[in-house]
Amino acid sequence: MMKCENENKLYHNNMNFHEKEKVIDRFLQWTVGETASQIFNSDPEDSYNVLSSAAQKLHWLSQRLRAACTHLYNAASAATASVDDVLFVLFYYRFSFIYSFSPRKNKSVLIMKTWLRGTIFGLTAFYLFFMHSPFLLDIRVNPYSNPFRNFTGPLEENNRLGEADRLFHGILGGPESIVFHEGFLYTSLEDGRIVKIKDEKITTVARTGTACAVPYEERKCGRPLGMRKGNDGLLYFCDAYYGIFAMNFTTGALNNILPSSVHVEGHELKFPDDLDIDNQGNIYFTDASTKWDLSTIFYLMFENEAGGRIIRYNIHSGETEVLAKNLNFPNGVQLSEDGKSLLVCEIMNRRILRLYIKGEKKGKLEVFADALPAEPDNIRPSSSGGYWVGFTSARNSTNPLLPDRFSEYPNLKRFYGRIHTFFFNLLVKLSEFVDNHAFRVFAYKLKRGDYILSLFPRHGIIIEFDKNGQILRSFHSPDGKISDLSEVKEHDGYLYLGSFVNPYLGRLRL
Repeated sequence: MMKCENENKLYHNNMNFHEKEKVIDRFLQWTVGETASQIFNSDPEDSYNVLSSAAQKLHWLSQRLRAACTHLYNAASAATASVDDVLFVLFYYRFSFIYSFSPRKNKSVLIMKTWLRGTIFGLTAFYLFFMHSPFLLDIRVNPYSNPFRNFTGPLEENNRLGEADRLFHGILGGPESIVFHEGFLYTSLEDGRIVKIKDEKITTVARTGTACAVPYEERKCGRPLGMRKGNDGLLYFCDAYYGIFAMNFTTGALNNILPSSVHVEGHELKFPDDLDIDNQGNIYFTDASTKWDLSTIFYLMFENEAGGRIIRYNIHSGETEVLAKNLNFPNGVQLSEDGKSLLVCEIMNRRILRLYIKGEKKGKLEVFADALPAEPDNIRPSSSGGYWVGFTSARNSTNPLLPDRFSEYPNLKRFYGRIHTFFFNLLVKLSEFVDNHAFRVFAYKLKRGDYILSLFPRHGIIIEFDKNGQILRSFHSPDGKISDLSEVKEHDGYLYLGSFVNPYLGRLRL
């Protein structure tokens, strides 16, 4: 009776913490007290029978501990879990181990008890500090759960993307976006430069920041991202740190037409990402977050913060207007062929949105394509009248990545995220003190999450959509030879493949 009675009470929601602790105390004394006492006090000739009986009871105890582990995991992960719930399960462990090592007169048992109490206290303090300390980075993780499509129909797996050439490998760092002008290919690099390429020759045209050490001085470097050619013959692009620029193709002269320090509806431009331009001189661009910038992109994706915006800026009047907000990492933008709507890639929700900017539906936001197999980056026109989209790393319902599995457990992610930033920030400070370039690169990439993301399997993919959001075809690289693509630019029978992180420019013959 006592076993059933206590087992039923064990996780009763109406009990306060001290009542729960008393129930555990009595419960575990009954469960293992007699067994442990027999183990320590029995004669050698009776050891076999005693240990057989003990094994049966300890097997039953292990089932209880496994249940406790499940409760601990759920308590630490669930958005509604209280500190009391977590402490309750931790004390379950403490009493379980202490009572399984009775009797109390044995010195080694007393030492074990003291050590276990100290360990439990330390772990509890560690958990409470990193979960609730006001002095650590404010990470407020939002849970999400998005379905995956299967690789069937136009998404059927192939190795077409894996056939792409990798141009200028080890020379071009992070060629994010691509524009063609008068026979030259222009691209934006991680060291802040805009370069032009022709006949295997790379020429630096402009630099948004100053010469710097990549990546730990990226704020000093600047980071040009999405680029477009305007009807006025200028190159327009977003810099993640400095704002919107216009560049003269011939001279390379830069004009910071909309600095990131400008406040738009109460927020500065925290993370300008991609843009497109209409015939009236309106620049439509994404500001990926109002909280995180490029240097903290790991936390932006980790937190799933819905602070992204779509902004319109008029070149002639200088006026700005927020067209949409509360988006989860909006990135690539593309005006529709008729100019009445804007397509926007929303990375963290793995979907593409359509925002109407003219006509009867003006201001309406609807889904263009969703449940995509990876996070969409930039979106550009295709020769068929549709759109090409570059993606990070593809997966389907049978092979989700580790971040996908933990997306529904915000407290667990918050706990890890605060540990991550605390210890790796210390490492970055140490690397600055030592002032060794290799060490500083290593520490900064650890903090930014580069090495963590590189541990996950890569499956490259690009997708062509029609004008209604239906998938026309997809090219894959299942072995990850070509992956993490930011942009697909179709030109003269080739697809040119940009990337935020790859040390090369991809090219695939159609």
